[in-house]
Amino acid sequence: MGKIYEVYERNGIVYFLNENKEIEFYRMPDTLTMKIETETNNGKIMNVVDNLKDGITIFSNDGIELLEMFGLFHMAENLFKGDQEDE
Repeated sequence: MGKIYEVYERNGIVYFLNENKEIEFYRMPDTLTMKIETETNNGKIMNVVDNLKDGITIFSNDGIELLEMFGLFHMAENLFKGDQEDE
């Protein structure tokens, strides 16, 4: 049996969380992958997805606001737009 994934679609781009805790986003036929990390006050690098509070998933309203705060959607749209201009 295959795996079931939770996905989020916005402006024609589909986002999902892969097994490596990276966010993959697609606009056919292209694929991009991003790991969201931040540095703590003591200099430790942490994966944002690994450290979400209980009850918050990456595609819950709070999780989507977090992705928006990190600029994920804006970056993805610009990367895909750049690929289209290159063609």
